[in-house]
Amino acid sequence: MSGYVGTTVCNVLVGTAGGTCADYCASQGETCRHAQDNQGGCDLAVEHERQDTSQNGCLQSWGDQICGCSSSGSPAPPPTPPAGGGGSTVTPASSVVSTDGIAGYTTYRLEVTLGGQADNFYTIFGEPGLNMIIPGAYQVATPFGTDVAGVSPSLTAVMPAATFDSWLTVGITDGAAGEISSIGLPFDTWSEQAGFSTDNGALFWMDPTAGPTVDSGPVTVAQLTVPTGGTRLDVQMGAQGHSRNGLPDWMEELRFQIMGRVGASGGGH
Repeated sequence: MSGYVGTTVCNVLVGTAGGTCADYCASQGETCRHAQDNQGGCDLAVEHERQDTSQNGCLQSWGDQICGCSSSGSPAPPPTPPAGGGGSTVTPASSVVSTDGIAGYTTYRLEVTLGGQADNFYTIFGEPGLNMIIPGAYQVATPFGTDVAGVSPSLTAVMPAATFDSWLTVGITDGAAGEISSIGLPFDTWSEQAGFSTDNGALFWMDPTAGPTVDSGPVTVAQLTVPTGGTRLDVQMGAQGHSRNGLPDWMEELRFQIMGRVGASGGGH
């Protein structure tokens, strides 16, 4: 586990009595990073039929199971999306928030509205068969620019151009990125000239239950500033969250279209 958690994980056989490893680890003041294999490769008990893969198996409810708990360190990868969507209605939309905030550029916000049985939203991702595709977009150099969760107003007051920086998120837009993390996203190669595509990366809330809810209104997933133009730029990603009424986590493919053109100049983070 240290390869992607970054800290020691205590794996214990627990009598959960129909509860989950997430509940058990929480009772110990820790976080569940993974639970007994639910991918079919670890048959510790024949009666343990695989239930789901939410939170790396931490939400399975057996009488006893192996739980991997950790008190600190980097977050585990986002949960593997299950098949199906849990009866959700998830609507993506893009809107222009600025024209010529940076001369010759248009700034877009990409948002998702939750409906149906969708309860919250905790990750965007790319996986095999569903690439995350992000076009090249305007970048403000560090320390004022960011890749995740927007830019703090305290920084935009000093560097107004940072207001129009390009970044990804799940709900947070003011630079307060402490509750979310990313894994496998090639931000170091993202520039105005070059976008990226990945089938093995994600941005996610470290506590999936804390993600923005259906009552939060539209949930921002990106701000992209691109040179103004008449070429269609496609944006694509997977998205996942919890569902209501005990239904499986919803999982949807999101597609957005914005208008722009490949940039001729620009820096990087």
